[in-house]
Amino acid sequence: MSQTARLRVFALPLTRPSRPAKSSGVGAVAGGGKKEGVAGQDVRPAYVYYHVQSPPEPSSNTKNPNAFKKMMDKALDTWTSFGKEDKASWKYKLYNWGEKVADRVEFEETALKHVNVSFKPTEKNTEPLLDAVKGQFISPRGMTDSLDVWRKHVEHREPYHKRYMLLWSLGLPITAPIGIAPIIPNVPFYFCAWRAWSHWRAWRGTKYLNQLLAASYFESSTNTTLDQIYDRSFVATSDTLSGKDFSSTTSTTTNNDNHSTPDATSSPSPPSSSSSSTTSITSASIEEDEQLLLREADVPVLIEALQLQPSVGPEILRAIEQARLRLRKELKASQQQQQQQQSQSQEQKTSSPSSDDVQAQQRQKKDN
Repeated sequence: MSQTARLRVFALPLTRPSRPAKSSGVGAVAGGGKKEGVAGQDVRPAYVYYHVQSPPEPSSNTKNPNAFKKMMDKALDTWTSFGKEDKASWKYKLYNWGEKVADRVEFEETALKHVNVSFKPTEKNTEPLLDAVKGQFISPRGMTDSLDVWRKHVEHREPYHKRYMLLWSLGLPITAPIGIAPIIPNVPFYFCAWRAWSHWRAWRGTKYLNQLLAASYFESSTNTTLDQIYDRSFVATSDTLSGKDFSSTTSTTTNNDNHSTPDATSSPSPPSSSSSSTTSITSASIEEDEQLLLREADVPVLIEALQLQPSVGPEILRAIEQARLRLRKELKASQQQQQQQQSQSQEQKTSSPSSDDVQAQQRQKKDN
C-alpha cells in the first residue's frame, strides 16, 4: 500500500507562541485559546498551517462529476478568464480586487475548505486496507501534544464557520434585488454568496475531521525531512515551539552577535527621540524575524519532500504572509502598550512629591 493511499495531516508551524513580557515558567500552550503568563499577559499559541492530504479520488468520481462540481468548475473558468482581460477593463479590475480580498481570507479557513470529505475510511465500500490503517498526523518533533492542539483547533472552528455561513447567507436576499439593474453585475450578491459558500465548505471540513477525531482515526507521526527543515533553519526545540521557555532564543541571538556588555558604572546619556524610534523599529523587526519559523524559501523544499500538490505552495506562502502581518500587528500593539505604561509611570513620578519636599513640609509644620 502506497503512502499516499492514507489520509495524512501535516502540521506546519509558522511562528512561535507569543512571548510574555518579563515572565518565566510559562507552561506549554496546548489549546486553541490563550494562556495567561506570570506578568498577566496572554500567551498566544503558535500559528500553525494544517494541510490535510486525502487519497486520490476514485476514477468514477473524476469521469462523472456531479452538477454542482460542473457549475463550480465553470464559475472558476469564468473568473480566471477575467484575469486575462485588458487591465483597463472592469473585468480585470474586478478580478484584481477579488484576488486581494482572497488573500485576506484566513489561512485556517482556506485549509479547511480544501479538505476532501469524499474519502470515507469507515464505509464498507472502501478498500479493506483503508479500514485497518489509521491516518497520519505528521508534525515536527518540537511540537508537544500537537494532535491534541489540532483537535481543539478543529473543535473551535466548527461553530465558528457555521455561524459566519449563516450570517453571510442572510445577505443574499438583501443584495439580490441589485441584480435587477442590467448595467452592472451584482457584485455584492456574488460576494455574499462566495463568502457563505467558503464558510460552508470550511464548516463541512471541520465536521468531517471531528468525526474522524472522535473515532480516534489519527495517530501521531514524524517526518525526517520536516524535522530537518525546522531544525536546520530555526533550531525548533520542544521549548520554543510549545511555549515553555523563550529565553533560549534571546540568549542564542545575543551570543551570536557578540555584543559587549556595558559597564555597570557608566552612565550613558539618554537617547534622542529619533534614535529611540529607530531602535524600536529595529528591535521590532528583529523580534518578528525571531518569531517566524517557516520562510518562503522553505516552501519548495516542503512541497517536494512531502509529496504535496503544487497548488499547496501558494496557500502556504499566503499563510506565511498572513502570519507575518499578524506578528507586526501584535508587536506594534505591544510597543504602544509599553510606551503608554512608561508615560504613565513618568507622570506618576512627576506628580508625586519628592522626599526632599516631604521633609521640608514636615519641618515647616514643626516650626509652626
